[in-house]
Amino acid sequence: MKKILILFITALGLMPPVWGQGIKYDRVSILPSTHFVVAGNTHLVLVDMDFENNGVFDPGQGTVHFTGADNDSLLGASGTTFYNLVLDKSVSPNFFWIPPELPIAPPPPCGFGNQLTFQGAGSKIMLGSRDLVAGPGASIVGANPQNFIVTAGTGRLVKETLSSFTFPVGSEAGSYTPLLVTQNAQQSVGVRCLPHVLANGLTGNPLTGGVVDVSWAITQDQVALAPLSLIAQWNAADELPGFDGKDCGVSRSLGNADWDLAGANIGEKSGQGPFTMARTGVVLPPNGSGTFAVGSEVLMYPLRVGAKTWLQGAFNAGTGNMNDNLRTQQLIPQLEPYSEIQGFTHVGRGGGETVSNDVLGISGPQAVVDWMFVELRSGANSSTVLETRSALIRRDGQVVDVDGVSPVTFRGREAGDYYIALRHRNHLGVRSFSTLSLANDPALIFDFTTEQYNAYQGVQAFLGPNAGWGMFGGNANSNFDVKYSGPGNDQNYLLNGCLGGNKQGVLNNVYNTCDLNLNGSVRYSGPLNDQNFLLNTVLNGDKTKVITQPNF
Repeated sequence: MKKILILFITALGLMPPVWGQGIKYDRVSILPSTHFVVAGNTHLVLVDMDFENNGVFDPGQGTVHFTGADNDSLLGASGTTFYNLVLDKSVSPNFFWIPPELPIAPPPPCGFGNQLTFQGAGSKIMLGSRDLVAGPGASIVGANPQNFIVTAGTGRLVKETLSSFTFPVGSEAGSYTPLLVTQNAQQSVGVRCLPHVLANGLTGNPLTGGVVDVSWAITQDQVALAPLSLIAQWNAADELPGFDGKDCGVSRSLGNADWDLAGANIGEKSGQGPFTMARTGVVLPPNGSGTFAVGSEVLMYPLRVGAKTWLQGAFNAGTGNMNDNLRTQQLIPQLEPYSEIQGFTHVGRGGGETVSNDVLGISGPQAVVDWMFVELRSGANSSTVLETRSALIRRDGQVVDVDGVSPVTFRGREAGDYYIALRHRNHLGVRSFSTLSLANDPALIFDFTTEQYNAYQGVQAFLGPNAGWGMFGGNANSNFDVKYSGPGNDQNYLLNGCLGGNKQGVLNNVYNTCDLNLNGSVRYSGPLNDQNFLLNTVLNGDKTKVITQPNF
């Protein structure tokens, strides 16, 4: 028969309970208006017994030791702080703090002032809605993949006056993912581990790839006294498909599905399993909290930039938009072409972009015209290309990401001032005349078409008073100038390089740089021929004229 051991302890002293021979007690209960004092360094051993505190508990410098094979719970409406707390459970799961049936709002604090010791083979603390508070001088010993604190609810492990402390937490009983936090501010820091990486940090759908499948929510009681240093630990089984351990880092959620991983914080994971990744200089936002995860490109900071330009070869003055013949003839490749075109070199994370058939199926002003090559250049030195992306250009002139709608995204670069250059396989490129201030939000949209000198040195083609300015076409050999005669001229490349010297030759239904008017065919003579476009539209009938792309 199980009974409850009720402790009536008052200011007048201890009134000892009555023990009955052969009776097994399953709970120590401190009633309201009573005071339970652990005198001196008393060692109180509880074998498969809950601890319920509805009064006042004074731990002194004693030890409360939970052991046995059953789960135990910390109950009651009062806060409970132990001095030394020992968990010695040898049979699986283990020690529960707040059972679901106990509605306490707000939940009372609980914790330990000196030391939490894990013993046995499976001594886990299951946090529900309560925080577990480690006092200013408190430590935790014996934590390991079998013995740790499971933050299954909203409760946190809080360390008061933290300097350097390992939070031995996991999101569930089978996943140990501790977090080492260092800070010189000596303030209280709380950590809980979540079972997935949610798109918005604490909300949204779980990410399905490219990340370690846990995240850590960190809070501090004051803001920005000193930056944090973090070392996250995880196991191989926590890595989702697409996670790149050679190109990853600890990232903080910015909300709205954005994360802040960039620059010096990107590197290779350490260890052979478990693995670790460090980050220094973490400053939490004004609310004093942040959600962190380990991941690859999906968690990297996004610089977003949109642009508008026209391709002279596809521009239709009658409609005021560009023609999308390549799309309607299903000639646009789903895999970006620039990795295979001489004169275009991807830098950083660029290359290998793909577009879906759904995007290529869109008609109207937002229909895709062709692939573009977008360069992110250093604001300090425009000749330095930092990152490239293959993007899409639509009939309305908008240069967009591969979803056909969003601004072009460069991941892994900090917000700042950059130059943007647009290039195309058979047009001369343009670069912004000055640096642009780029960040994740709001996305900057730069319009090259409204002024000639929006492009560096003003090398743009005038397409009419309503359309404005666009990129010069006619660059059949994908170099840095357009010309009809002389060394390396585009007329010769069109005739001999693409048509084998046959002026009557025609290549139909092709995706080819010699298709200067982007209509899906290459021809030197006859209707809508590319030689006439080069000479009369681009060069205004002057066979000696040369248009040169500036040196960006």
